[in-house]
Order: sequence, then structure tokens, then C-alpha cells
Amino acid sequence: MDMEKHRREAIRWSILMALNAGRPEAVAETLILSAIQGIPIQCTALELRRELGVGAAVHFLGPSPVSILGDLLAEADVLVSPRLKGTNTPMKIYSYLDSGTAVLATRLRTHTQVLDERTAYLVDPEPQALGDGLATLFRDPALRQRL
Repeated sequence: MDMEKHRREAIRWSILMALNAGRPEAVAETLILSAIQGIPIQCTALELRRELGVGAAVHFLGPSPVSILGDLLAEADVLVSPRLKGTNTPMKIYSYLDSGTAVLATRLRTHTQVLDERTAYLVDPEPQALGDGLATLFRDPALRQRL
């Protein structure tokens, strides 16, 4: 068994469970997911939507070129850094902050070296907490604007 692959799949599943918890509730809400880089998910977007029970309310854009990163970050409602462990601040945090878009991150040293309650919505590193944080930010434009 490839333990590294198993770990990546477990993290990916935790992220999907968090997204499921924060999924759109109203017909007018839509969640669009875009990954700038990453390991391809070994199933289709349709399979993921079925598994999560979200129908057409969730769209997976897949990887995008780095050349349009700034535009994607600026257009987003929420940017998420769902790290579950670590101590080094991910470089994407600086791009996230520069974009002016609300940031959702886990309350770990990897994030809190740079982020605090004034610059990001920090949550426990658990799928339910990530989902709840995502739902809170989606439904509270004033909070997103403040961050």
C-alpha cells in the first residue's frame, strides 16, 4: 500500500466532507471550486456531486494556469487554505492576502504565523469546522468584506 497516496486521499476526502457541510442550501447559491495545482482526483465531477449529494449547485473547474491566478483569487468570494498540519506558512497565503478576498484557514501555526482573526476566518482543523466556516462566510457578506 502506498501510504503517501493513502494520506493524500484521506486529506482530499476530509476537504470534500468540509465542502459538503458548507454546501449551498438555497437554489440561488452556487459553489465553484477551482484548484490552481494539485493531484488529479480519480473520479469525475459528476461522481463527486453524486457522492456529496449537491447536484448542479457545485462546479469543479479543475486546475487553472498560474497566469490567471490573480484574476481567479480576486473573483472568488472565499479563499480556503485547509491545512490539517504543518508549521511552514504556505506561499499561497500571501497571494490570498494580496487579493483582498476573504480567507478561511485552519487555526494552526502554519497559518497563525501570518493570519489572525482580523485577516482571516480561522477554524479548527476538522472537516465540520471547515464546512461551518465556509457556510458562515458564504452567508455573511459583511464578514467577508471585513476580512
